[in-house]
Amino acid sequence: MRLSFGTTGSGLHGAFLWTLFTAMAGFLSYALATGDWTIGEGFRENQAAEILQLLYLLAGALLFFFAAYGETAPVSRRLFAGLGLFLTTVLSREVEVERTWAEPYFLFIIEGDIHYAVLGVFWLGLIAASLRYIRAGFEAAWAWAKTRPGVFTLLGIALYVFTDATEKEVLIEGKNQSKMIEETIECVATYLFFAGAYLNLTAQRLTARPAHTARHPSGPLESRG
Repeated sequence: MRLSFGTTGSGLHGAFLWTLFTAMAGFLSYALATGDWTIGEGFRENQAAEILQLLYLLAGALLFFFAAYGETAPVSRRLFAGLGLFLTTVLSREVEVERTWAEPYFLFIIEGDIHYAVLGVFWLGLIAASLRYIRAGFEAAWAWAKTRPGVFTLLGIALYVFTDATEKEVLIEGKNQSKMIEETIECVATYLFFAGAYLNLTAQRLTARPAHTARHPSGPLESRG
């Protein structure tokens, strides 16, 4: 499998993702080079790096939900809904409302873990609706994991899990310095989530075209890099 941003049939999607990645890399490089590492400037809660992550997570979740809505196969529909719900869960974990305009309205939700309770209901509903497709679901997930969108999403998960090491000051000493490295890695991870969701949706749209469907009758899960 050749790892690239392109999707079958068009280089525009790859150009868009490369442009987005280049802009993000430029921003992070500038912030790391000019920010005050002793206070974690630019990388603290609700500052630019974290807001960028939230935007990527929100966009990625919506794209996966759109893919689930447009999918006709029940197994693929549940898979994409699960990925959208996963990114929504990560998003809810990253949201901070303290010392913002939203604090008077939403702090009770965060402090009371109401958002996690609501997400739990959706997760239980999705699991219940997927029980009859367990074997087919694992097969579909494995097949999707080997596609380009799947690779980007799994790379994002790996990086996101890795940030736990930076939070524990394994890579660098100092709370604020570790915070800057952690948020930088999380920006890349959430970008990969968005890229995976974007490529997944564009692949789904391409396979929905009559000419392309004739060559790939199995749908977007069969799209390979």
